[in-house]
Amino acid sequence: MTIILDELLAPTAIKYKEERLEFLKHLAQQLGVDSWQIPVISVTGTNGKGSTVAALRAIYQHAGYKVGTFTSPHLLRVNERIAVNGAVVSDTDLNVLANYLRTTIDIYSLSWFEALFLMALVYFKTQQLDVIILEVGMGGRLDAINILDASLVIITNVELDHQDYLGTTREAIAFEKAGLFRHQQVAIFADNNCPQSVKQHCTGTLKLFGEDYNCSLQAEGWSLYFGGQEIHLPFPKVHVSAMSAAIYASHMLVNRLPVTCSNWRRANETVFIPGRFQEIDNVVAAKIILDVGHNPHAAELLSSRLPKITGKIHCIFSVLKDKEKHEMIKIMSKDSLLWYPCTLNVDRASSADEMSQLFAGITDVIYSSPREAFSYVESIAAHDDCIVVFGSFYIVEAIMRILIERGYNVF
Repeated sequence: MTIILDELLAPTAIKYKEERLEFLKHLAQQLGVDSWQIPVISVTGTNGKGSTVAALRAIYQHAGYKVGTFTSPHLLRVNERIAVNGAVVSDTDLNVLANYLRTTIDIYSLSWFEALFLMALVYFKTQQLDVIILEVGMGGRLDAINILDASLVIITNVELDHQDYLGTTREAIAFEKAGLFRHQQVAIFADNNCPQSVKQHCTGTLKLFGEDYNCSLQAEGWSLYFGGQEIHLPFPKVHVSAMSAAIYASHMLVNRLPVTCSNWRRANETVFIPGRFQEIDNVVAAKIILDVGHNPHAAELLSSRLPKITGKIHCIFSVLKDKEKHEMIKIMSKDSLLWYPCTLNVDRASSADEMSQLFAGITDVIYSSPREAFSYVESIAAHDDCIVVFGSFYIVEAIMRILIERGYNVF
């Protein structure tokens, strides 16, 4: 079935202004989706938002709750952004929602993100949910999801990204993310070195990583400590910081949504999100790791998690032109990678010339597509090698489609 969104939504610039947010609040009120009696959790941060949302969903699902999630961006289908208990909205329902909002979308020239978020809220109203978990598109203060008053906010971390919109310093970016906070509401900063602008913005209770809760890594797993309690767990498939933030958030909301330690343990064992350090075995001779990391902080996380292997690490890489490309390559080059840069067929992609300049002195070959790069690496990779695909959602999507063509379930 063809989804009609493309017919309705012409490409539009990001509408990142205070008056736009006030307008969206009014629009949500008209649609009856501005107020909720159930807990709403908003997740922002430079990296790890999607993993934290996935971890929260796993906890609440294992506790028997019905969970609505709104996330972005998507990998293969726009439907992925709107889901209930992990089941994405169907094409039929998405078309019904688009038709319902057709006049609103047209009259007010809603952006992709604005329209999809309002569609998600309308859909959630029909689902008898117990909790809603929202992933910020960008920043927080002026992001569309800030039209709702969240019961709890998680800031996963703050690093440099989207500087054209959010500011050129870590403190300025943190201020934008802390714009989700509400009076007397609980907020969690799930990383070390909390920016002063976050602390100053907080009018409720701010729980800081390393002060109110902490986690430590051991050879065989990790432990979370809070309230005099220690929970020891094996390593999850998402980053430990995302899992620990999700567990602590559910602990802070336990009076509204009771959960148990067994729910946490089960979620830790089962949580999964495609494209985030996703390991795929037995597809080609070598192991494949897919990671959508697209900024220096994400590159640091990826580098820290690369497996100890006896063979070579082959890196298929592309990046959008507005990202900090040089720093990403510098970070990953510490792991003595073999590089296979390629271009992407999207408007914001770095051009072949830009990629050539970027990799001057590293490699002379720039592949014309992820498919071409992947085909070549497959032909030379040995059984004990590892193929790492990272730099953008777009390059991970391209490799996922190749794997799906071959009959593999990447979800």
